[in-house]
Amino acid sequence: MGKGKPSNTKIEDRKRDGERALAEQRSKDAAVNKNMARLRALRLEREAAGEIPQEQAKPPEKKQPASLAKYLKHQKSIGRES
Repeated sequence: MGKGKPSNTKIEDRKRDGERALAEQRSKDAAVNKNMARLRALRLEREAAGEIPQEQAKPPEKKQPASLAKYLKHQKSIGRES
């Protein structure tokens, strides 16, 4: 068998493999979405019941990193010099 056009069985096999992979991925996506919806409903239920204060329900804001000058000043104050 030389190089050339792949046989029909190879093409059909690839097509079936692709369809299986796509179906598997869609199934996983559906399971993840279902779990997220369940967890969201539980969180909203807890918030409505007052178990979690509204302020605490939001993720904390990230602090801005210190400037390089502040970092170097701190390093110098603790005895590190470069």
